[in-house]
Parts: sequence; C-alpha cells; structure tokens
Amino acid sequence: MSDINQYNPFPWRFRGDKKDGTYCEIKLDNEHTRFIAIRVMAYMHDDVYERECQFVAQGIMTWEDMYPATKKLGYLPDRDKVFWLYKVYVDDIENEFLVDDVELFATKAKNCKSFVFDDFYKCMAFLKEHYHVEEKDFKKLGENNYPQH
Repeated sequence: MSDINQYNPFPWRFRGDKKDGTYCEIKLDNEHTRFIAIRVMAYMHDDVYERECQFVAQGIMTWEDMYPATKKLGYLPDRDKVFWLYKVYVDDIENEFLVDDVELFATKAKNCKSFVFDDFYKCMAFLKEHYHVEEKDFKKLGENNYPQH
C-alpha cells in the first residue's frame, strides 16, 4: 500500500506537510537563490465529494471551478486514484531580498513558473529532470529562507 493516501500527501520520509507544503532552496550563485515550493490541495475527498456533486448537478459550479488547478493539468483526474493535486512554484530571487516578507518576495521574484501534477512521484521525477533536485532537498516551511508571512 502506498504511503500517499487521502490523509497524507507525501511519503512518510518526506519533509513536508499538507497545510504548509514543502520547500527547496538552491543557491544559484553568490547573488541569486531559487526556491521550489510544492503545495498540495485535497482532491475530491469523501468528506466534501457529495456536496461538490450537488453543486455540479445543480449547475452552481463545475469541477474546474472547484479545482482550478485541473485547468493547468489539462484533465480531471480519477478520484479513485488521485487524492491530492501538487502545485509547484519555482521562483528565483536576488539574495538581498531574502527577508521574511511575502509581498517583497512576490514583487522581486523572477523567472516565476508554476506546474501542476496529480502524482507525487511524477512531480519529483519532473523536478529532478528539470531542476536537479530530489526528495532529500525539500524541507518544511521555516527550515529555510522562504518567507513565512
């Protein structure tokens, strides 16, 4: 049985949590740092699925309205196989702006990219191939310089 289930979006050995996500900090050179953030979103969990189905049936909302990340993903995953959506954000920033200020970070970040995955292991394979990072490189919020407030 997989250690990723409807209660836990990450493998047991992985440094991250479903509330705050997980973060990787990479020094690009003496002046720049890259951050890779993975945030998770519960996908069609049993505790809300019946109500969501009612919204769709009544025409109040669509599945894409409730799960906008699926637009970027390009399809609606099978709810019997997918419990979480993994939203990946990649941002580069000059080291002089590495302060605990979310607004400053948002305005000074460069080369910002975002990706969506419905499978943790595919997400990690993508990050390893394109950014040369692995599971061991990620930490919980507060264990690196990513702004918390």
